[in-house]
Order: sequence, then C-alpha cells, then structure tokens
Amino acid sequence: MAVSCSDWTAASVAPLTFELPVVVRPERHLAERKGIKSIDSQVETSITFANHSKQTIKVWWLDYDGKRQLKHTLRPGESFGPQRTFLTHPWLVTDEEGNAWSLHLPDAQPRRVVVLEPSASARHSAPIPAIAAVVSLVAGVPDAAEPRGPLLLIGGRHQDLRDDIRDKFFELAGGKEAKVVVIPTGVANPELNSPEEFLKPPRDMAPRSMQVLHTRDRKTADDPAFVKPLTEATAVFFTNGHLHRLTDVYPGTLVEKELQRLSVRGGVIAGTGTGATILGDMVINQPHQEPPTGAGLRLLAKFVILDDDSERRRPRLVQGLEEKPDHVGLMVIPGAAVMIHGPKLRVFGDGPVTIRLAKGSSKDATTATHRAGAEVDINALRREAASRAVNE
Repeated sequence: MAVSCSDWTAASVAPLTFELPVVVRPERHLAERKGIKSIDSQVETSITFANHSKQTIKVWWLDYDGKRQLKHTLRPGESFGPQRTFLTHPWLVTDEEGNAWSLHLPDAQPRRVVVLEPSASARHSAPIPAIAAVVSLVAGVPDAAEPRGPLLLIGGRHQDLRDDIRDKFFELAGGKEAKVVVIPTGVANPELNSPEEFLKPPRDMAPRSMQVLHTRDRKTADDPAFVKPLTEATAVFFTNGHLHRLTDVYPGTLVEKELQRLSVRGGVIAGTGTGATILGDMVINQPHQEPPTGAGLRLLAKFVILDDDSERRRPRLVQGLEEKPDHVGLMVIPGAAVMIHGPKLRVFGDGPVTIRLAKGSSKDATTATHRAGAEVDINALRREAASRAVNE
C-alpha cells in the first residue's frame, strides 16, 4: 500500500525513547579530590583498624599516585592489623560501595583506629588532628607533613670538631636541658671512653645528661632495653671511625627506628665523617669491600653521603649513583658541614660541599660545589634525581 506525503505528515508517529544507564561513582574524600598521596617510605610504623560500626567497611591505602589500593574488607566487629605502613602514608575508610567515610594518617607510634558509622555531615572530611598534615601531603611537601628535626653532617673527625659546630649541636639539642646520646661504634674501643671524651660540651651549655650507646651485636641493637636511652634523648651524636662497624649492626634494627622517631619529634642527629655517612639512605663501601653499596639509617631519604671525595673513593660513588640514579650524592669533606632542617640544606664551615647527580634519561651527570652560606632545596634535588631514573 502506498503512503502519500499528506498521509505521512498527518500520521501520528510515536517518539523514539530510550534510557541511558546511570553511573553512580563512589563519593571521594575531600583530601582525595585535592590530590593526597603517599610521599615516602622513610619512617616505618603500623596502623590497626577496628570496625565498631553496624556496616561492612573497606580499608584502602592511598598509593604514591593517590590511587586507592584495597587492603581489607571488615564486617561489623572485625579488626585488621597491625598493618605495616609509613608515617606519610594516608589510609581511607569507606562503606562497602566505596563511599568515603574518613581518612587517617599514621603516628610515629603504632596507631589503632576505631571506626564508627559517621553522621552525614562528618563524612568525606579529614579528622581534625590530621588536617595540617593532610594539607602538607596534598602539597607534596614531606618535611611539612613530617616534622623532622635537624640533621648535622660534619666532615672530618670528631677529635677535630670545631667549637662553633659543637656549640651549634648543643644549642639545637636543648642546651642545659639536653639529653645527649653518643654512639661511638665506629671507633676501635669505644667502651674505654666516657661520652665527654668523644664530645666535650661547652661550659655554659652542659647538658642534663650524656651517655654512650654502643654494641657490636645486631641482636642487642634490637633489644628495647638497649634502645631506651634513644626514646628519652633530645640529641644523638655519631663519631667517625670504620663505616662497616656501623653498617654491620644498626640498619634495620630498633636503633634505626628509634632514631627516626627522635627525628620526627624534633630531636637533632649529628655525625662526623663516617658517622655522617651512615645517616643517609644508602652508603658507599670502601673500594676493597663488596657489595659496592649498602643500607644506611634512612634519616635522609634518597641521599647517599660521603666524607671522602678523593680519586680513590669517587669511582665507587659514581657506580653507586649509576645503579640508583634516583639518589643524590652529597660529599662533606673535612672542614665542611651542612645542616638540613625542613627542605633546606645550609652549608657552613671552611671546606666545600659537593652535590652529584647521576647520568640518566638523556641528562648528563652533574657536579655542583657549594661553600659556606649557600642554601639548597633538597626536595628540588630529589625531584631532579627522580627525573634521571625514568626509564632507567
């Protein structure tokens, strides 16, 4: 049957209708929307979650890109942990559908989070104690989020320590209220000396206490009774000596953890020569030792510190940086010193301080020399080193 134009225009045509599927995305936390993410893996701690709500919840870790990584699903009454984590790692609690309830940051001491069902107005906002830290983490400034005390890296021997550098250490330590721990493990027979023989305090700033902490045994370095002085200290001073005597005993033990906690609570940590070297993330071993590199005490993330920039040692440093181009090489020779507090590295003393970056990602290796009065942004150095590690 033919249909004319007039018939077509007059006909009643039903409109074509269809429904688009509605995609409901989980509600994100305010800090997620602002870009919060994990910063570093420097200060280790733990966190536990206990679900005291009436709903099933999910516990997420926010990774280094700020992405959610599901760690556990908890039914009412269940707990999860202690979970190993780090001080700058944020944790998120959501409902079963992934809607954000609360965000939590670890403490220097193990933390337990009791999860209660939040009111509608309380969801998606940071807990009050964490707000300042969240803002700093979102900004990507680990030193602000992690209130670390000053590091003093001093070239040369403790026997040759300059009066002005010594006085600065005791001033930062708290003067007459200071509680100083001296770690002379690098020397041959430290048990034969008093702490004053390693570090003589100025007369007008005699500290409240000074004591020696020393062992050659890793098991002892993991003993809570042995590390107790570090839990009460305001300052720690490492003497120079043989580096292997330090690396054989302290990295990865309770001594390392308590030093990191001291730094977090604002204490000063200093070292001369190899006592400064051990404070870095990585150490360069002597030319006759294998392997070429080893672990430091991780008090200065992504840095390798060297107290000897001689032709004999330099090839080992170059090799170490080539293996880990995301690290910054820092040479503090006798006569020189640096103080690192927050994001700034400040040079003082008589000798130069040298900073080396490895070759990588089409960038040549670089060497920069700085003298007294110079200031360098350590976060900028870390970013530059990280850029050289891309595609390596």
